[in-house]
Amino acid sequence: MKAVKKQLVIGTRGSKLAVWQAEHIKALLIANFPHTDIVLKHIITIGDKILDVPLAKISSKGLFTKKIEKALLAEELDLAVHNLKGYADSSAGQTVSGRKNRTGKPG
Repeated sequence: MKAVKKQLVIGTRGSKLAVWQAEHIKALLIANFPHTDIVLKHIITIGDKILDVPLAKISSKGLFTKKIEKALLAEELDLAVHNLKGYADSSAGQTVSGRKNRTGKPG
């Protein structure tokens, strides 16, 4: 029998918005799973590193998601929180499995 995991690792970018979103989801999870240790792992993406070129001039997809996707596939993260605006599509066999809409109601 597989042991129940006691720690959940949430991947997020380090921007203020990304951290707020991840902290919000963490709080919702803690409310429902109070005995689970939930930690955030900040991922620095390629898009976070490119500061001298307007992003509109860069044609590469996944500037803000590729490194997070790789960490998920490597099982370094249990889940990731990222806004859908910056997530062009599902790739590498990953899918969006939940979302929280702006009204606060499940969606």
